[in-house]
Amino acid sequence: MSGKESKLYACSKCFTRHPFEELSQGQQLCKKCRGDFPVVKCTYCRAEFQQESKSKTSSICKRCEQNVAQFGKPTSCQFCQLPAAFVGGKCQRCASYYKRYGRPPKL
Repeated sequence: MSGKESKLYACSKCFTRHPFEELSQGQQLCKKCRGDFPVVKCTYCRAEFQQESKSKTSSICKRCEQNVAQFGKPTSCQFCQLPAAFVGGKCQRCASYYKRYGRPPKL
């Protein structure tokens, strides 16, 4: 490949080919697909995600949606206070940190 040619990568929504720099970092979407579907924050975990269709305007990410279906509506996390504690009083992030580093210090 010469310097003028560059590798093209497929958009994960429409599968058109684009240079890597033109695709979004997280979901590998082209500019057209990013413009079609807005980026919103999840009600529970506050993670940013792209809505998949204009008819489905849910403000809950896929992971939290699955957890709500499996465990029911979450409570507030005992450490960070996010309403994302599905099991055991801790959100997934704090549960992972708790397992690695132990109980967080009181502030």
